[in-house]
Amino acid sequence: MKKLLDIRFFELVRIIRNNSPGMEDALYELVDSVHFTQQSIFHSNHWAKLVMIVDNKMTGIRLNSKETWYELATPALYMSIREMKESTFEGLYDEDFRQLPIDREFSGLYRLLRNLVANEIQKDLLDGNTIYEYTHREVEWPESPDEDDDNPAYDVFPDKDSIEDIAMDNLVLEQVRYMVSEMEWEIITAEHGDGPALAEKYDTTEGNIHQIKFRVINRLQEVFCNEQPA
Repeated sequence: MKKLLDIRFFELVRIIRNNSPGMEDALYELVDSVHFTQQSIFHSNHWAKLVMIVDNKMTGIRLNSKETWYELATPALYMSIREMKESTFEGLYDEDFRQLPIDREFSGLYRLLRNLVANEIQKDLLDGNTIYEYTHREVEWPESPDEDDDNPAYDVFPDKDSIEDIAMDNLVLEQVRYMVSEMEWEIITAEHGDGPALAEKYDTTEGNIHQIKFRVINRLQEVFCNEQPA
């Protein structure tokens, strides 16, 4: 069953964004909705990994309890809505509002909020890190190997700039995966020449496949590029 976003969803988001009267009630209503359950925010494998990490840290937190989810999701959603860049928020809000009701998988605002909420929850539980950052923490290496130490790792280990580039590339990909639908992800990660096959799969034209890719990339640039005007 498709999960549609109607006018009430956008009214609640606007109330929280503007810190209007009834903001706390609006926040609780959104967190209690089908759109911000744990299953809606996290892919099952990401959630399982997060539960495993938290359990291994022996925090005493019961992640799978409903009460804990509310405690995690409420501040995460509040910060995600309030701290989003103004141009990004207004652009996505206006675009989605014109298409009401809209399947949440095609809502740029919802997908961005889902990504931001997931990141906020991860950082709350993992000392300011996402799952990726926590599981790929940099290993401390000696400043230089001993002259007599025949350690082949020093010959193959990439330099610091390469490590940072690889980590950033993977982190951005992880964030993007939360922000796009299954169809959009397949389109923007397709190899050159896959247009005809994708057009046939989604019962559309090859030109429309290219248009979807163009729109998705523009939307992602709006989110990730600091050069965008405020």
